[in-house]
Amino acid sequence: MRKIWMVLGATVVSVLLIGSVASASARKDPCDDSADDRSYLACRLDRIDASLPSGSTVTVTRTSVRTVTVTATRPASTAGSATPTSRTSTPSTTNSPTTASPTGSPTPRSTTTGAGSVGTWWSGQSDASTTKDGSFAAWRGRDVEIVGLWAATDSAQDAIDTPRWNVASPSQYPQFAAYVNATRLDYAFGALLDGESWAKAAAGAYDSRWIDQLDVLRSSWGNRPAGAVYLRFAHEFNGSWYPWRVTPADTANFKAAWVRWAGLARQHFPGARIVWCPNAGSSYEYDVRTLYPGDPVVDVIGVDQYNFWPWANTAQELQAKWEATDRGGPRGPETFRRFAAEHGKPMALPEWGNDSRAGDASGGGDSPAFIAFVHDWLLANGSRTPAAGKVEYEIYFNVPGYGDSLFSLYPEDREPGNTQAAATYRQLW
Repeated sequence: MRKIWMVLGATVVSVLLIGSVASASARKDPCDDSADDRSYLACRLDRIDASLPSGSTVTVTRTSVRTVTVTATRPASTAGSATPTSRTSTPSTTNSPTTASPTGSPTPRSTTTGAGSVGTWWSGQSDASTTKDGSFAAWRGRDVEIVGLWAATDSAQDAIDTPRWNVASPSQYPQFAAYVNATRLDYAFGALLDGESWAKAAAGAYDSRWIDQLDVLRSSWGNRPAGAVYLRFAHEFNGSWYPWRVTPADTANFKAAWVRWAGLARQHFPGARIVWCPNAGSSYEYDVRTLYPGDPVVDVIGVDQYNFWPWANTAQELQAKWEATDRGGPRGPETFRRFAAEHGKPMALPEWGNDSRAGDASGGGDSPAFIAFVHDWLLANGSRTPAAGKVEYEIYFNVPGYGDSLFSLYPEDREPGNTQAAATYRQLW
């Protein structure tokens, strides 16, 4: 059977679609005559939908970083069904993690859904499947108040189509649209594809694609408030790992292209919030403030911060990480928060997580201290109402399967390196 590409959550993944039973059939797939992969996808999904009895569900299982298996499951009989394993969380007045079983279905904590700790900021995660099925919210005892999604970057068409699969409501294929009920969205828009340049972007070479991306995202978001969408254009632009990397020689063109894109965003998705979001630490010899495009074209200042390079675990190390500067400019979240305050902007932490690779050159292992530190910082600085220097939202990079689940907290049987960190997160959030 043919492999196709589909957008699911944070990645573009290779999907092996199967029929309404788990075992593959030896019969010829009638969709093989489809003209192209997109037609094949539509054919397969139509056939799955048509073949399922009422009440059937579709389960998406991530089997590797870039591969998932989509399995259609017939309704199960209630007779002999298994009772989910019950887990409880023991309240504590300290930051010591509670213990939890690594397996079993989560039992909702005894808190009001959406309340969590204090809830002074919008809180979310990045995994599509456990957001869609509600298990992450039940596990932590707080709604997923904002979701993180990345535009596909394999091709221009994939970048345009991402919201149709993940966000559109109503969706033609609701079993794959994980965020049709999302109330807030951080959308990593991308910027350039391989082989493109900031010089051409500044001259308008990619305006047409950017307009298509904005129009599709806006239509997919539907009647939900535009102000609940955060457009993270060219995120982590100061790193060397994306096609939209910004070298010192690109600075002027990057800022000109940003102003150009922001004008399109204001026109084609009015009300959406524009987020300027570097990585915590630059790959190039510059003060990241030289890449700030100006207050009129930025609504929120963010930073992506992971606990690695260097990994921190003690109070002193964590404070130093948060207060870090880079070539005179901000690097740590606290220095970015102060930069945001100087510009009259709210702040965000769109990606964060603990690198659980013990003994690795970048990570250091389980760190409940890191989770507790972030929580306390958010508690001191969070505000759902946009305010200068206040943290409006954070999204934990919980993506099971990504890099052997090195950052993930849930499901707990998928994150053996972050067991204590997960328990602390569950307790505090």
